[in-house]
Amino acid sequence: MSLKLSIILPTFNECKTNILSEILNSLSSLKDFELIVVDSKSEDLTISTIESFPIFIENPDLLKIISTSLVKRGEKLNLGLLESRGETVLLHHPRSFIPGEGISVLLGLKENIKWGAFRHKFNNNHFLLNFTSYYSNYIRGKLKSIYYLDHCIFVNRELLLKVGIPKVEIFEDTILCLNLKKYHKPILLKENSITSSIRFDKNGYYFQSFLNQLMKIGFYLKIPLSKLNYFYEKSLELNSKLAKK
Repeated sequence: MSLKLSIILPTFNECKTNILSEILNSLSSLKDFELIVVDSKSEDLTISTIESFPIFIENPDLLKIISTSLVKRGEKLNLGLLESRGETVLLHHPRSFIPGEGISVLLGLKENIKWGAFRHKFNNNHFLLNFTSYYSNYIRGKLKSIYYLDHCIFVNRELLLKVGIPKVEIFEDTILCLNLKKYHKPILLKENSITSSIRFDKNGYYFQSFLNQLMKIGFYLKIPLSKLNYFYEKSLELNSKLAKK
């Protein structure tokens, strides 16, 4: 019997925010899915929080946890992809959640959807955050067919296996979208992927916005991704293993 949806969630010390609980709550009423957690040996309660969630206590077959020494997000997503069984794969950002019936809408799509993303929104309100989301959804997204992982990208599994997820330190989502759009045009669902604004809150809204633009310039100038990632991560201990590397 085929499975409808595989959700791949790369994690590392995700108890820094309350987003993990929101992610788990969004799965409570789902059927015909599996959650594949690819964890870089978290040192907090990330794994125990997931394992103790009621839906996985009642249905342990819905959950697969992979502990790995890999730290690159692209590598972790690839590891989860190889373990997946669903017709559609949802690449779930660890600091984004899809509230309400969002994932149910994805499960209920009748069309033969090849790939797409949820509409981006931050969990705080600020004009820079609102503009960033607007640009992500309707300029970079709708016009250029490039969505970042915090949109929670979904792809037909066969297509994703064919294209592959780049095993790079950063911008794996951009490279993936550039490769996917060679085959099919994506769809943007109206349901939201709500993303933590923790980087903006900690670094300052103006500095983080400026840093994001520098990173994009660096990507298109083909600066080595390892250097870009170190520069991006060193000021914020969200992916500290990567920053050390």
